[in-house]
Amino acid sequence: MVDHLREKKIYLKNAKDEAGEFIKRCGICQKLKARQIVRLMMKDTTVDHPFDTIAIDTVGPILPSKAKSRYLIVMVDCFTRWTEIVPTKRAKAVDAADALMSGMFGRFGLPNRIRSDRGKQYVNSLISALYERLGIK
Repeated sequence: MVDHLREKKIYLKNAKDEAGEFIKRCGICQKLKARQIVRLMMKDTTVDHPFDTIAIDTVGPILPSKAKSRYLIVMVDCFTRWTEIVPTKRAKAVDAADALMSGMFGRFGLPNRIRSDRGKQYVNSLISALYERLGIK
């Protein structure tokens, strides 16, 4: 978590300690643990090659960074488990679309499928139109 935040040029004082304390206080984190979350995001997914299918979810709200980001959009390739994290100020469809376009799509090309928890930022007319136009299921 800390390495991904640093890559995005988000610096927190005592970031490692803060992340550890956040995880210790988070009931969901304690029940699932990070590795189990990745496994759950990729459950029942058969993929043949890297970046064929990606899983996406939004984490937050969290304590705001200096850039005022309160949410993290987490994207995981279901084949390689490569993870991209994009900090954002809001948990809206437009932010999810921006994260996909500038993150996974921009770096690795278009996937055939995207899996999500069907949250409102992933099931709406904007995202549906984007997926349809790009040929993503």
